[in-house]
Amino acid sequence: MGTVPIKGKISEIRGTVVKASGMAKALMNEMVKVGELGLIGEVVRLEGDSAYIQVYEFTTALRPGEPVVGLGSPLSVMLGPGMMGNIYDGLQRPLSFIKGHTITRGYSADPIDAGKRWKFIPSVKKGDQVSGGAKVGFVDETDLIRHYIMIPPGISGQVAEVEPEGEYTVNDNIIEINDGDKKRNISMVQKWPVRVPRPFSDRVPSSDPLITGQRVIDSFFPIAKGGSVAVPGGFGTGKCLLPEEHVFTDLGAVSLAELWAMGNEEISSNGGNARRLSVGVISLKNGALGHSESAAVFRDRSRSMIRISTANGREVVVTPAHRLWMITKNGMKETPAFLLKPGDRLVEPSAKWMLGGLEADRIKEVKVEYGKFDVYDLVVPKGQSFVGGSVRPVIYHNTVLLHQIASWANSKVVVYVGCGERGNEMVDLLKTFPRLNDPISGKPIMEKSVMVANVSNMPVAAREASIYVGITMAEYFRDQGYDALLLADSTSRWAEALREISGRLEEIPAEEGYPAYLASRIASFYERAGVFRTLGGDVGSVSVVGAVSPPGGDFTEPVTTHTLRYVKAFWLLDPNLAYSRHYPAVNWVSSYSAYSEQLERWWAGNIASDFSEIKRKALDILYREDELRNIVRLLGPEVLPEEEKLVLETASIIKDGFLKQSAYHEVDRYTAPKSQYQLLKLIITFYQKGREKIQGGSTVEQLKSGEAYMQILRARYNLTSDKLYEELMKKVTSM
Repeated sequence: MGTVPIKGKISEIRGTVVKASGMAKALMNEMVKVGELGLIGEVVRLEGDSAYIQVYEFTTALRPGEPVVGLGSPLSVMLGPGMMGNIYDGLQRPLSFIKGHTITRGYSADPIDAGKRWKFIPSVKKGDQVSGGAKVGFVDETDLIRHYIMIPPGISGQVAEVEPEGEYTVNDNIIEINDGDKKRNISMVQKWPVRVPRPFSDRVPSSDPLITGQRVIDSFFPIAKGGSVAVPGGFGTGKCLLPEEHVFTDLGAVSLAELWAMGNEEISSNGGNARRLSVGVISLKNGALGHSESAAVFRDRSRSMIRISTANGREVVVTPAHRLWMITKNGMKETPAFLLKPGDRLVEPSAKWMLGGLEADRIKEVKVEYGKFDVYDLVVPKGQSFVGGSVRPVIYHNTVLLHQIASWANSKVVVYVGCGERGNEMVDLLKTFPRLNDPISGKPIMEKSVMVANVSNMPVAAREASIYVGITMAEYFRDQGYDALLLADSTSRWAEALREISGRLEEIPAEEGYPAYLASRIASFYERAGVFRTLGGDVGSVSVVGAVSPPGGDFTEPVTTHTLRYVKAFWLLDPNLAYSRHYPAVNWVSSYSAYSEQLERWWAGNIASDFSEIKRKALDILYREDELRNIVRLLGPEVLPEEEKLVLETASIIKDGFLKQSAYHEVDRYTAPKSQYQLLKLIITFYQKGREKIQGGSTVEQLKSGEAYMQILRARYNLTSDKLYEELMKKVTSM
């Protein structure tokens, strides 16, 4: 590019896409400053003298005729000491320097503190031959990260000068290289275009697992270092009703569309839109109807609805995952609408419902309707539900989803990208992370973490950039020989940004309005994961965990289906498990991992030779329990033979004693691989010994009355040594 910046003028404004004239010499993906405020943008299309610019900030009050100035380089990140523990927005602007609560348009600051001095220790000397990727020294950035200073890719030659050990800023020249007839000065920082993968020497097969300390993941659905995994959980499942549905409030019966209009402040939400709304509603509390206060109203889209007709004349239309109160043998139970069937009985307000009365209403018909529906939901913090309905009152569940991220992976570096997620989720994360310690070193986890906060109330276009900013940072630490973990939450927001930008560029849309190149963009992102031999000769990895938020929990929508083509592991977050307080809420029937087979050798060589056999037996028990569940629903467990009752009981032990984990328990929150094997071995041994006892005439109830049974259930809290494991195993084998 030339040294003279390209200057043009705004000729047209289409939301976040701006058309500028006088840009004939601009290049694709060149960064520009737009308008008098200097808003940051990127050239995404060139047509003759005109350039179409994707602006990463709100374009409110921009006017035609304002200047557009090219910066001469593509969107790039600054890489060097000072990144660890930092919090950036989607364009790598540091948020710690901001005064106030919002980012001022046109705000810019150095991503890395240029004034801080670091103690640099060189590892090369004058006369050494070096090339791109070679380590020439290091600084101890934190107690957990030794930050290696590397020669940028594409530069090689003989070291002419090296600064002695001492303290320098990141912009000080510390090494001079004779590169042919050129002299090149090397500082501690590099700039790299985010859309260009950093180069490497070779891909290396992955043979080691990424240990997370979460038993359901490590033992059943593992991910290899350098692997990629999709974690879907529908954000549309939290919005349940059609806009014309009425809600009983202190103001009378008001439709959800009217309540939406009454909302007085936009807030960020986990999908769709949300507004604050404080209005009194009728809710179900402690088994009776009473008064509560709503906090917000949500709006979104759904591709399908469930229409339920009842014997008492009710007609309930909800999203498939919305939960209604059903009467069972054990009392009232919240059940997703897609599991309801004719004959089931719902708990609904009685004729005297204003006095708190309830009645049972039998379901006559259940129909699924497909299309594109606007759906709404209320948040009622102090109630479990709200009452609505047009003909007869109906109890609707308050269903906005929350989710928890466990960050115990044995990666050396964590890069978290909050791409379009709710602002309060990001705040919770930023409050929680500084209090967490790395399970291996005991040091604060922020000492090995970089955060990219690009929440849903920030410009949509910046979401598209934030994913690339995060993966480039992860690649940089990979090049130092580290195992980096990228957590992207959520790639659905990134895809929505692609859809919006594509629409403003008037490109021909593909399925559901997404651009035709959606699949290739998703593929190119996940292909940056892997284990690599770096240019400097080290081995490093980038593992990618991408959350997907399909509207309405519809896993057939384009983002989810394309993602599943390019990842090798699938952890389905089940809202039913989450609502029943089973964490991690990973569904063990629908999830899978293609890494299991290649990691069997590691488990056999490092943990136990029979681990794979034990794991297969445990999964077989869970699958058999899933098959028996329908029989139990219809006829009850009493009709089953004792051996099948043992299957149900062992499955329950696996779920409660192995798959469930408490993030707040000192022992249970993180389980090392060896302890995972020991827990599973105890349960399978109990099952095998139980079968022998049943064949000898014992019953499952007799097995449950034994001392070993309760100790196995509590073992996940108490199993802290090999001695305790051996003592408990003796009790199990001698049942």
